[in-house]
Formats: sequence, structure tokens, C-alpha cells
Amino acid sequence: YLGQVQVVTNANGDAQFTATGLAPFAPGELITSTASSADEGDTSEFSACITATAPQSNVVEGDPNSFIAGQAGQPFSLFGAGFANGEQISWDGFDLATTFVNETRLDTILTSEFIGRQKRTITVSATNAANSITVEVRRSSADVNCSGEADAADALFALQVLAGLIAADAQCPADANKDSAFDIRDVLHIRLDVAGLTTPLQSLFP
Repeated sequence: YLGQVQVVTNANGDAQFTATGLAPFAPGELITSTASSADEGDTSEFSACITATAPQSNVVEGDPNSFIAGQAGQPFSLFGAGFANGEQISWDGFDLATTFVNETRLDTILTSEFIGRQKRTITVSATNAANSITVEVRRSSADVNCSGEADAADALFALQVLAGLIAADAQCPADANKDSAFDIRDVLHIRLDVAGLTTPLQSLFP
């Protein structure tokens, strides 16, 4: 027995209502009901069963709401309403190991494989949420050839620009280490960035 609620029907015997203060029940359990007349005391037969579902949570925002390609070990918090203990952050459809803080906050640590090395938009939600948000992975300054990803080709590109063999891309400055100068140290920064041995810097262009 979960509880009862008193309602007033229309002339056709129909009524819409919300029942609160019921006894606890688990998602997946089957629920049925009867209707009794307050005047006559008559009771109906059992209704068709419905399957209980967990109430849906609502996602509001992520913190931070952007990352730099190549970052690793980044804490991420998802804020919303109605989160349940055991609910997980969904990162582009993949459920992450998640710490339940309270019904308005879920926490996780993002490894490099989830942030990735490519400039992209990621859909973030929770396993029982009715909606989702997006976060941005922004271009790394080491992506000097504007391919959308920092890799070994960027170091070669920078060396060719230094040698005067090709021109730098105006949309992706060759100053990879952002010291306002373009020299061999930028090539070193690219190599370190690609190897995951330095903190990625955000490009001046998204």
C-alpha cells in the first residue's frame, strides 16, 4: 500500500491529479490502483499496472564550461536539480565515474581521453536527466597548422615556417608558447604539448 489521494471528478467521472506523500517505491516496480466513491463506498476493480520510473533530474550548467585540447586530470562539476545518489555524469554518451555531492551537484575527474586533443563540442548530461548541456574543447596553441588537433605535424609545420619554406596560418599563430616571439622554443613547446609533458595553452583563435 502506497497511499491515497482524494479527488473530485467531472460529470464523466474523469479527474487529473498528482499524488504526494506516498510510501517509497523503487523504479521498475509495478503499481496499480482502485477508485472508491466517498458517497457510496463502492470500490472499483484494480486498474491496469504501470511501471514505476525514477524521477528525472535536470541539468543546468557545467564548471568549467570549456577545456583546452590535451588537458588531463581536470575536475568537472555538473550542476542541476533532482540528482539521485548513484546517478552518473554522461560525457558524449559515456557514463563517467561520478561522485554524488548532493541533489544539485555531481563531480568527476576528466582524463585526457575524455577531453581529447581535438577542437570539438561535447554533449554532457546525467544518466537520469531530461536534458543536456554542451561544453567546448578549445583549440590548443600548439595546433599551429590549424588542423583542429595538436600533433607531430604541427612541429614540422613550425620548423618549415622558421626556415621560411612556408607561411604561418593567420588563423593559428605560430607563437605556440605565447611569449610574443616565434622561435625554436615554440617548436619545443609543440613537442612537449603533443607528448603531454606541458600544460596546454589556449589558442588565440577558438
